[in-house]
Amino acid sequence: TDAEQSRQRTNLAMLATVFRDATDPILIEDLNGRVIAVNREAERVYGWQRAEIVGRPIKTIVPADRHQQADDLLAECRGGREVRNIEGERISRNGDRFTVLLTLSLLRNAENEETAIVTFVKDITALKASETKLCEANIHLERRVEERTQELASALHEIRAVNRNLEQQLAVARDLSEQAARPHGMVLHGDSVAVRALRQSIELYAEIDDALLLTGAAGAGHEAVAHAIHRSSARRDRPFIHVDCAHLGAQDGPTLFSAPGDPGHSENSLGKMQLAEGGTLFLSGVGLLPATSQSRLKNFLQHKAEKRGVGEKPEADVRIVASTYAELRENVQSGTFDSILEELLGFRRLNVPTLAERREDIPVLAEYFLRDRARTLGRSVERFTDASIQRLMAYSWPGNLRELFGIVERAVTLSEGPEVEVEVSQLHGGVRIGGYRLVTQIGMGGMGEVWMARHDLLARPAAVKLIRAKETIGPEQRQLLEKRFKREAAVTAQLRSPHTVELYDFGVSETGEFYYVMEYLKGMNFFALVQEHGPQPPGRVVFLLSQACLSLGEAHDAGLVHRDVKPGNLFICQLGPHYDFVKVLDFGIVKMTQTDETQMTATGMIQGTPDYLSPELIGRANQATLSADLYSLGCVAFWLLTGRKAFSGSDLMDVLMKHRDEAPHAPSEFAPRPIPPELDAVVLSCLAKDPRQRPRSAFHLRELLADVPLETTWSRKRAAAWWQSLAVGDSPSISESETVDPSGPVDY
Repeated sequence: TDAEQSRQRTNLAMLATVFRDATDPILIEDLNGRVIAVNREAERVYGWQRAEIVGRPIKTIVPADRHQQADDLLAECRGGREVRNIEGERISRNGDRFTVLLTLSLLRNAENEETAIVTFVKDITALKASETKLCEANIHLERRVEERTQELASALHEIRAVNRNLEQQLAVARDLSEQAARPHGMVLHGDSVAVRALRQSIELYAEIDDALLLTGAAGAGHEAVAHAIHRSSARRDRPFIHVDCAHLGAQDGPTLFSAPGDPGHSENSLGKMQLAEGGTLFLSGVGLLPATSQSRLKNFLQHKAEKRGVGEKPEADVRIVASTYAELRENVQSGTFDSILEELLGFRRLNVPTLAERREDIPVLAEYFLRDRARTLGRSVERFTDASIQRLMAYSWPGNLRELFGIVERAVTLSEGPEVEVEVSQLHGGVRIGGYRLVTQIGMGGMGEVWMARHDLLARPAAVKLIRAKETIGPEQRQLLEKRFKREAAVTAQLRSPHTVELYDFGVSETGEFYYVMEYLKGMNFFALVQEHGPQPPGRVVFLLSQACLSLGEAHDAGLVHRDVKPGNLFICQLGPHYDFVKVLDFGIVKMTQTDETQMTATGMIQGTPDYLSPELIGRANQATLSADLYSLGCVAFWLLTGRKAFSGSDLMDVLMKHRDEAPHAPSEFAPRPIPPELDAVVLSCLAKDPRQRPRSAFHLRELLADVPLETTWSRKRAAAWWQSLAVGDSPSISESETVDPSGPVDY
């Protein structure tokens, strides 16, 4: 009807308007994919005018790599399948590509025949860019989260490691504390009238919080008594701080007694008083306290007394226990000690008896000390001989308990069986150098003399090296020798490797002789080892050289060149439970690689031993490098393996020239037993004329030795058997068996 036709025309007009003015591009194409119509937005987006695009294939606005997708979508739509929001790409007339969402709909006529396809296009380029940025941001965030997680995991691992380390340090600290407390506890053993009265006084004064002054002779056990008072008091779980007043200076007052309530207190200084908060501060040798510290201590004690007088608690809750070996009244009269402080400290006092005053306790104390030292030193000793106890009882003990402890330790160290013998010579006599008594001369050389010595108070044997004043040595030569001795002491004191001989002390004696004191070792040097027992098996050589590398490696890292590495300066010993323990000796001609201050070599003087001198040092005495020590160690290895020197000659110059010019032989050419080719190669690399061809360092050499394949390694068990065979006088061989040739070790 006319009305229906009019309504249809109206609807078509409305559809045409919607089509034309739609905000998204719309294209209509026939069933073959040719464009029939486009709206205004499509013209704008694609850059084609309606007249230009109509009749063209739809692929005109589709990138070539997307043509297959266009065909597939057209086929799907013709097949009646729904095509909605499919991501695709389109291209404008000027070649710009953009991402779109495509929706295709099939158009039918009144007879339901397929007539065309309409394509709705949604430009999502900006959306895709946002998605890409968001994705990148997410990836970055995930990566950051992962990194942060790893950082937190690493931090947690470090915290756990620190906690483990702290726990270990705490365990060590507790063990050291127990070890330190053990001798103090032993001091109070015995049943004499004097020590019983002392124990009663300790219990009494532990209940009193006033300052206490301990009097009596040096070495009688003042510190042990102070510890006992602290452990018996209510302060037992708080710190015990020991201050040796003899080592304080005038400037130490603020850090020593800085505490709340002290007029000199500073919030930025942590004094001993604060460290001892709630506990005990022990001042040994209080008569030597500097004047500034006396004033601060007096102020503290007066402040504490005032607070307690009005029923208040002092700001610093610290118990003061002091000790003196002389009457403080004499110091007051001489003007070196504050009279008020003397009254404050001496109001309560406790005299510590000397060992002579408790002589009947000597057997008990000696036995306690013996068991303690035997356990610490790993010695199998059980008791003193009866004669030794009688000698100990008869001795005057000027050094008191400290001297007894030292003599017992020395006797345990030197003992060779279950019974310990204390000779009269260990109690009396001996030439004194500093605080040491020289007992037996055990060495002599160009650098001086070496003596076995003992100290009246210290509990360890020692070796003392000194320059003897001789008329044949002029003033300039003596001055040079003393400088070299001082340098050796200073250098050796810097080194901490257990394989470097330990320095205890050094100084100048009353007669002007320069000396230094080092650990006393029982054993033999590498030269004596080969002379007395023949060339050594490869396994033992690797075992010994690897230890020497640790000492030289530390010295080299500190910039120090030994310059006299030779068999005579490499020593093996039994050290507690350790057998074949190597010690590097005699840093007397050491050179510092970073300074010329220690170069005291005269012009043309050869520094080192010619048989072990590296080629670069021949004729150039001040050109020592770290590599020179490795060359010398290679010569030592040759000696250990073969019993021969790496180079021999008719005279000194002949030997030096061979070191400089002649190629070395492999140790296997002269060794009495097979040597692995790899060990040959390591020794020859050390003996290279060019320092650049030698191992990079002592630690590198140790790694090379560790990589040498050995048919039989030198184990701790074999080393122990070797040393034990010397002790019992067996007659084993030096082959690859468990025991070796007999001969007692010599002392150094």
